[in-house]
Amino acid sequence: MSSTSRADLQPLSHAWLLVAGCTGTLLLMLGGLLLGSVQLSPAEVLAGLFDPESSTGVLVWQFRVPRVVTALVAGAALSVGGAAMQTLFGNPLAGPDVLGISAGASLGVAAVVLAGGAVGGVLGGLVGSLGLTAAAALGSMLSLVLLLGLANRLSAVTLLLLGLMLATALTGVVSVLHFLADPERGRAFVIWAMGSVRGTGLRDLPVLTLATALGTAVVFASAKGLDALRLGPEGAEALGVAVRPLRLRLILATALLTGAVTAACGPIGFVGVAVPHLASGLLGTRVHKVWLPMSAILGAVTLLTCDLLLNLIPGGRSLPINAVTAALGAPVVAWVILRNQRAWTI
Repeated sequence: MSSTSRADLQPLSHAWLLVAGCTGTLLLMLGGLLLGSVQLSPAEVLAGLFDPESSTGVLVWQFRVPRVVTALVAGAALSVGGAAMQTLFGNPLAGPDVLGISAGASLGVAAVVLAGGAVGGVLGGLVGSLGLTAAAALGSMLSLVLLLGLANRLSAVTLLLLGLMLATALTGVVSVLHFLADPERGRAFVIWAMGSVRGTGLRDLPVLTLATALGTAVVFASAKGLDALRLGPEGAEALGVAVRPLRLRLILATALLTGAVTAACGPIGFVGVAVPHLASGLLGTRVHKVWLPMSAILGAVTLLTCDLLLNLIPGGRSLPINAVTAALGAPVVAWVILRNQRAWTI
């Protein structure tokens, strides 16, 4: 087969991968609606969707639909944000949880929940609310701005270590706030900090979905600029890309993505780092017009799969979802480190 015919087939193979990913996502969403403390048949789920007032309808709409949509949205958002950050920082291990971005979002949540806002229920209706999302996004943005200001002066490994130290420092501040907080607020915060897609309700979904949709749209619209940014700031400028506005847009978008997901689900590890590598490995490219959509799809697939596994493990529904994301994501991160060990030798 000639090189030209191979090039002609590549977009087709990418399209098939995207279609297969979307199909898998839909099947996993259906599985999420079927499985739970009470297993339902497809007919019962369908009847519940069309009759929200019935007992099955209450179960489906109040518990399973929010859980499935949250896993879908959070997985896609974290993966898209992670892919954008890996290009923005030029670091294959950049991600919300690795560089301290999630820790910044957690600090924003802690400032609202532990030092301020009233808590009731799990987080008293603040989960996924506009105020909590804004606080988390602000914390994420401050961490991003600090790291990006140092990115051009530091090597990839030094920036990674600095991000880990930032995460540790911010976690320490959160621990102090937790220690000083009212016991009821402290218990609610501990539950939130364990990480879960099960704490959201129908009233929380609009803010979560709108915030992540906006952030994802900004990142997708910046795909060509991100491709140019892989050549470095000077190379991107030579191609006519306004680097400063691009960076500002990406900072705001990734902060919004990380903040919205962290506010709704708590800090979720490994997804934003590992999934973009899985996506690029499947595609064989990091051209952002296909890499970003594939990262979003695989991110959704990952969190939906993790939630299904928790339903299948006896007693697993009470486990934090981070227990599963770590088990799946840690080997991928280890592989990335080993693959880059020569480039990172100091």
